[in-house]
Amino acid sequence: MKDFQAIHRKHQNVLSDNDFQIDDLTYSILIENVHTLENKVNYKFRNLFYYIEAFTHSSVSSKLNPYTLSNQRLEYLGDAILEIIITSVVVQKYLNSGQTDRSILSRVRSGLVNTYIFALVAVTMDLHKHLKINCLRTVKAIKLFVDHVAKLQKNKVSLHTKLSFDAHIISNNDMYTEVPKDLADCFESLIGAVFIDCGGSINVVWSLIQPYFEDIIDHYLEYAPHSTTEYLLQSFSPPWTFQCLPRCINGDYRWLVKNSTGDMNYTGYGSTTKLAKAHAGCQAIDHVALKTGDELLTDTDTVITKVQKSCVIS
Repeated sequence: MKDFQAIHRKHQNVLSDNDFQIDDLTYSILIENVHTLENKVNYKFRNLFYYIEAFTHSSVSSKLNPYTLSNQRLEYLGDAILEIIITSVVVQKYLNSGQTDRSILSRVRSGLVNTYIFALVAVTMDLHKHLKINCLRTVKAIKLFVDHVAKLQKNKVSLHTKLSFDAHIISNNDMYTEVPKDLADCFESLIGAVFIDCGGSINVVWSLIQPYFEDIIDHYLEYAPHSTTEYLLQSFSPPWTFQCLPRCINGDYRWLVKNSTGDMNYTGYGSTTKLAKAHAGCQAIDHVALKTGDELLTDTDTVITKVQKSCVIS
């Protein structure tokens, strides 16, 4: 804990609310929504500079935020804290459930600690409304994901979107888009900020995220998610094969998936080879499910319902 405090000693010892006049326009803009967030997550910041840092994207210049660095180091810390807490809770619930299949533990953790779930929780918390960002492409990607979640909430129908722990993509009218990692990073940086601000209490952090994770942890312990490749190969016939293709001119990775009869071929693209392979697999699963009427292992609606249940904190 002392190491974490030392990293942020500059903020703890030098920067405080009293170091700036309340009429400082830049400072006032950076903290204008802090009370909305505090009410939403039921936590009050002792040092508002952790809030500012947590929601400062790397694209924001020092002129727009002269007080802190970007949220990258808080994101790194938050990622580690979340994995520790979620893994501990999963193991404890697993032991209490009396289950004997230990193989599900890794799948459950992978299904919970990933870009999709963290981005989904970030939207549920309205964290995107606090993020200071100066990158139009990322802003558009975030808006697309927020609209996607809102559409699912409104329609309350199961769209043919396969959710797995390696497929951080959403589908819309046969168009597949990567879930914006910046949303997940925003959630991780908030957790890092709260962890340091509260003095390193794991219990405080868990109380903050518990309403958003407990139901979905219980759901995944009962219906453990699979990787896209595993689900496709086990659930659909005839046999499918994956083939890595040359990378695109823009640097994106490509994977091809096809069935043994050769009448179904799907090409996936992604910023990583893992994502491109999952993208190809998701297309195959979606189209086969549409043709056969099979149910997907876990649909996005189910996950959103589990995440949002009891998430309103007064």
